[in-house]
Amino acid sequence: MINATESGTWKETNHGRTMSEALRELAKKDFFRGKRILELGGGIANHTLIALGNDPELLVATEISEERLKVTRKAVHDQLGGVANCEFRVADWLDVQGTYDIVMTNPPYFVSGKFNRRYFIDELILNSHKRLSPEGHLIVVQSSMADIALTRDRMEENGFVFEILHENTFQWRDYYFLDPAFLEMCDRNPDSYFMKDGERWETLFVVMGQLKRYQTDIVH
Repeated sequence: MINATESGTWKETNHGRTMSEALRELAKKDFFRGKRILELGGGIANHTLIALGNDPELLVATEISEERLKVTRKAVHDQLGGVANCEFRVADWLDVQGTYDIVMTNPPYFVSGKFNRRYFIDELILNSHKRLSPEGHLIVVQSSMADIALTRDRMEENGFVFEILHENTFQWRDYYFLDPAFLEMCDRNPDSYFMKDGERWETLFVVMGQLKRYQTDIVH
């Protein structure tokens, strides 16, 4: 997610910063080189630029509206000029064409617009296989408040090999305290946050799931 400043520009959040750190480590291992990448929610293009710097075959960056996509496109063009291996598309989450080796995203959670705040995380786990090539990778950043254990369990039951790539801890943002339902939900999960110097802190995880090839013993 990205936040607007008073000047109307955009700045990176804790989630975005944590994702950037994990992606830089993957880039050092040439993880993106030669790959087809789908980035859901290009934002201010920090993650887009990290992957593009590793020479992928193709990177498709999406946003929910043309206005938001202009931010991503401008950031890439300002840094790199014309880029032949990068496309920009307006798309609603996984409603985008193509097959990719990597799907990466910072999914909405606190403000998801859904009764189930995990909706977009769960949607990725259930349906990203439609966009992933065999043995492709799903890379997601999420908070401990979104229940990392549940993400692991759901990934594994849906055919992903689960791995935590990176984690950071941050003090709760002030606006977390403004939603009573959110506070109640977090208090029901003892692992959603921890106390430090009398303050609530969250842990941000960058997780990667590699989709296993589906096998069946049933012969038709």
